[in-house]
Amino acid sequence: MNTAEFTELAGRIEGLGAAFLCLVAELENRRAMDGSRFTSGLHRIAGELCFEQPHLEETKRTVRELAAELDAMRERRIHGR
Repeated sequence: MNTAEFTELAGRIEGLGAAFLCLVAELENRRAMDGSRFTSGLHRIAGELCFEQPHLEETKRTVRELAAELDAMRERRIHGR
């Protein structure tokens, strides 16, 4: 994979992650979802992931990072930051 292809892929993945965070935050703000319960589930699922691919640890880390960011966003909203 060359640099341009990597940049394209990384940008698309980051874009999907940002869209996911916005969607979950909006659902939580509308009280259509329990954000704490959802992020607890993400942490649990990350621990349970098990498949035979070389990127398993990166996948787990990404799910945990998304959950942590959702928790941090919630804390900022709660505390008005």
